Amino acid sequence: VVCLMAKSFNDEGTDRSTLAMQDFPFEKFGEVVVWAIAPGPVELTFAPKVDAILITALPGEMGGAAFADVFLGKVSPSAHLTMSMPVSLDRTGVKVNPNSDDYPEGFEMGYRHYEAKKLAPNFCFGWGLSYAKYLRVSAAAFRAPADGGRPSVAVKLHRDADPAGERIDAVDQVVQVYLQHEAPKARAFKELAGFAKVRGLT
Repeated sequence: VVCLMAKSFNDEGTDRSTLAMQDFPFEKFGEVVVWAIAPGPVELTFAPKVDAILITALPGEMGGAAFADVFLGKVSPSAHLTMSMPVSLDRTGVKVNPNSDDYPEGFEMGYRHYEAKKLAPNFCFGWGLSYAKYLRVSAAAFRAPADGGRPSVAVKLHRDADPAGERIDAVDQVVQVYLQHEAPKARAFKELAGFAKVRGLT
């Protein structure tokens, strides 16, 4: 297990100078699991060289215990990325000015930027895996709003059989729903419209 942090740090009034992570000689080891502590988007250029990556933001004093529970299989990971992990800084939508920023990207900020500009990040916003080998949506239905309420989507999530000896008894999974505006003005990207956690899939 390797714990890596971002190479540069930021605080109030300053930004990170690079999105790079700390260096490590991965090629010297066989199986490697990386715990990446990332204060924001980072370049995970080492991803093809390792077996697994667990990303946390700023985990606090119990972060080590939480990581150990996931690593040892006491709990199944169910979180999803709250930001896109870029291939490189120049492919993000961030344009840094030394004294000010007028945010010209408009709605095309964050994860929306990549789809709008047809750029593939290293890992997309919303990406995340659990210890379940096979999950699938077996049914989905749109529910129109009633009595001034909000529309919703009903989803049936099915867990298929895992290989013998590799099954975790129960896993949680977050289901995400995205939409794309067509009116009054079409947008060239999808947006997260809602999400919900399904607990205890066996």
